[in-house]
Amino acid sequence: MASIISKYINWLQKDAPVGEVERYPEINENGETSVKGIYIVGDLTGIPLLKL
Repeated sequence: MASIISKYINWLQKDAPVGEVERYPEINENGETSVKGIYIVGDLTGIPLLKL
């Protein structure tokens, strides 16, 4: 029984990403980073912009 559960757990995690979680860059309310003149838009801001 344990091997069935183990196989199931491995199957669930087959395509799951592994490793460290990447942090989003810090931005101000205008989208500017701490590097003056560098702006971030889109998914890097932490808000997915998918429109269906």
